[in-house]
Amino acid sequence: MRCCGPACTTVGVPVSSDVIVTGTCATGSKNTSHITITPKDAEIQSLTFYFEIMNGKSNLISLFADVKILDAMESDFSHLVTEKVDLSSPNLYYKCENEGNFSDNKLAFMYRELKVQAFNVEDGKFSENGVNCETDVGPIPAPGCSPVNIYSVLNGNNTCIVFKGSIQLYIPYISKTGITTEVVSLPAVYNVSGECNTTLNGLYSQQMVIRFYDAWTLTIYFSSEKIQETDLLSAGTAVDNYYISQIELKYDYNNVLFKDAVDSILGKEMSDVAANLRKLTTNNNKSYKCQRETTFHLQNGLSMVTKDLQYQAFKTGDTADFSDEVNCEKEEDRHYILYIAIGASAGGCLLVVVLVVTVYVINKRRKYEQLTL
Repeated sequence: MRCCGPACTTVGVPVSSDVIVTGTCATGSKNTSHITITPKDAEIQSLTFYFEIMNGKSNLISLFADVKILDAMESDFSHLVTEKVDLSSPNLYYKCENEGNFSDNKLAFMYRELKVQAFNVEDGKFSENGVNCETDVGPIPAPGCSPVNIYSVLNGNNTCIVFKGSIQLYIPYISKTGITTEVVSLPAVYNVSGECNTTLNGLYSQQMVIRFYDAWTLTIYFSSEKIQETDLLSAGTAVDNYYISQIELKYDYNNVLFKDAVDSILGKEMSDVAANLRKLTTNNNKSYKCQRETTFHLQNGLSMVTKDLQYQAFKTGDTADFSDEVNCEKEEDRHYILYIAIGASAGGCLLVVVLVVTVYVINKRRKYEQLTL
């Protein structure tokens, strides 16, 4: 806690074992509650938070602090902060793991790893669902703007995986108006880890894990056609073709990304997988490049869409440079030529049928005319 002004001083709030906690709970038709923290021996004499349900929301409506600052000319400091703060629905908890504060121009209550619920507390436990502060989730790309990121997985000084592209997640959820889908882009702020030497379903594999939006993780496996026999592959082990073999997304329904979600799903953690894939195959020492959109379908109606994609796994060397690429556009061109050939062949068959029918009708008509003359 910090008092703001010409002589600014910071004082700490003791741990729970060194304080006495009192307060009032909202019962019946009451829509207010408060909690008072009284340290047994500290500069803070008391700290009180006042809560009220307003317009269907739980709000921190004021904060009162009584402090005796040691070795100060004016040691007594008492102040009431009346800057209202919206927290959550009265049935949910409010959580903020990052640093934040409740303050005005004289007093700031600074916190970290905060979790508070002022109403509908049962058995002294937080509710199952809750909301996050925006700083926990972090910066979100503007609608329609999905950044092109570069993700790299290292094995010592060597880069074994490099993955470039924009990634969007299409996530169905229950909103206040019914079932809908939220398009969530991977942000420009993230952390990457992974495994250069692992297996998946008995195949030599590598793994990339992207962490973003506080607790979200996107895990992508790349597998080769080389079957594990004894040991795991080591850096530089030669493989034949390789491909994307599995995608898993772990996420939660938070109020920042799903603004109109119903209370019953807020804070709920989810995990969806696309297993046994064989997508975007390329050769050893080659990268795969695809600028057009590519869709991967996961469980429960969730899908992942990539664009401006280029990736390479089972790399050797200490750079994130791509090797020569296999381009999906060229693959598509070859398929298009094949479709034209098939279409032309089918068109020829149709032309033959039309000619046969036409000749038959003409001959039949001629026979009919001969009989009537």
